Amino acid sequence: MNRKNIIKIEFINPSLKQSEEPKLSNRNARHGLENTFKKWNLFFLFLVILKFGFGCVDDSRIRTGDGIVEPGLEEATGVTTERIRNISPEQELNIDELYSYAVERTERIALKEEAIQQADSQKAAAFASFFPSLSLVYNKFYRIPGPNSHFNPFYTEPNPLTGGSTTSSLPPTVGPGTRLLLSIPILNGVSQYTTYKAAGALAKVRMNEAKYESGRLYLEIAQAYYNVIQLKEILSLEERKTDLVRKTILERRRLFSLGKITRADVSGAEADFSRSEANLEDFKYQLKQAEMALESLIGIGEGGLRLSIPKAAISIPQNLSPEERIAKRYDVIAAKENLKMAELNLKKAWGGHLPSVTLNNYYTIPEHNTTPNKDITMQLSINVPLLSAGTITAGVKQAESAVRQAQLQLSQAKRIATDEIRKAYESSLNSARLLSLYSKALNSVESNLSGQRRGFSFKTVSRLELLVSEISFLDSEIAYKRAFYQHSLNTIWYSVAIGELPKLKKLKEEDKTGD
Repeated sequence: MNRKNIIKIEFINPSLKQSEEPKLSNRNARHGLENTFKKWNLFFLFLVILKFGFGCVDDSRIRTGDGIVEPGLEEATGVTTERIRNISPEQELNIDELYSYAVERTERIALKEEAIQQADSQKAAAFASFFPSLSLVYNKFYRIPGPNSHFNPFYTEPNPLTGGSTTSSLPPTVGPGTRLLLSIPILNGVSQYTTYKAAGALAKVRMNEAKYESGRLYLEIAQAYYNVIQLKEILSLEERKTDLVRKTILERRRLFSLGKITRADVSGAEADFSRSEANLEDFKYQLKQAEMALESLIGIGEGGLRLSIPKAAISIPQNLSPEERIAKRYDVIAAKENLKMAELNLKKAWGGHLPSVTLNNYYTIPEHNTTPNKDITMQLSINVPLLSAGTITAGVKQAESAVRQAQLQLSQAKRIATDEIRKAYESSLNSARLLSLYSKALNSVESNLSGQRRGFSFKTVSRLELLVSEISFLDSEIAYKRAFYQHSLNTIWYSVAIGELPKLKKLKEEDKTGD
């Protein structure tokens, strides 16, 4: 691409001209020059301060384990510093409190927040490109003798702008010396605007990705939480069951000694006891592994967990249509924003064919033992791309491919979201039906156990029959607990799949994403 300065205009402040009229005194002329010079000094000082002001960046570092939830994490997760501080070290923790700990103490969402900050920085840089830039330019020339230097032993450097002159014969960048360059972008095709809009879309992509990851974290914590709670309760029931099986063996041995049962009945009871002991050890190991997994998820040391036990099953959300459910998925929202970003990048690529206009302003800083020159040279530069060797066309093709890729990603995100929502909903309905059946079975077994206990008190039911009924009741209770916690987990899975959990602050922009 050829870069050509089509127009070059130089403006000299008329108040800086040396007066040629004898009517003006030297004192008045010198006073006017000093005032004008002070005004330009204040102007350039203001620009320097503005530049450093835009360059300053606040400390937005994400720190884990400090008890503080940064604003970016709060927006992406719904967890606040106040919620963290309200959690007592001695209290039993539920899923929401475990999730709050995981957000504040682990790096999982913090990594996403850093990506958000990087996207915000790109947006700020794109916005800053609309403003003028101030730089210091220094030129110095060196003479390198050539093979024919004896024919021209004298080297004359280009003269800088000298005081008292109203025009310059050389461009401002040719002469040696130190200059301030104020570059003002006037027109850059569509590059600046599309870059800024694409950076904004990227920031939204990163934010929605962080919100989606928050939902995945919440679901994993719920799975680990219910796994630990279920294993703890089942382990307690298995210990009671093992004790009952031991009593059953003793009772069968007594009956065998009386000749009322066979040896095979005793052997069967002993085999049941061995299986109960093996199951008990297996549950202890599974519980330890589940606790380690939960502690790793939330960033708490070993043995530092006290979990609250849920009392009732969670209800299934029913007030959303399928379209609304997909629209609330943050991965789908992120895919939509990614498509917008790709379309803006395509416009930016097409904008490479358009010209750009820049206004450059030069001021030469006086050097020692030289006459001060207070001229401000303004240069209007228009760059028209004539030949790019196919780079712009290649960029357009790449951007078009990125748009098609973003469209496929959006279609894939919608399909995955639809499949997950359907599976989670069907699993919730199925587990609800199973929970109802297991609840009826548990009530029947409990009623039977009550009858057996009354019969035992009236000597109409033997001790062995009562022990068998109690073991059957524990088996039914274990099955009910499994169904109860599985249904609770499936309900949370469905709530996460439709974007209802975890609870986040809804923005106005999110309400329009489904339109």
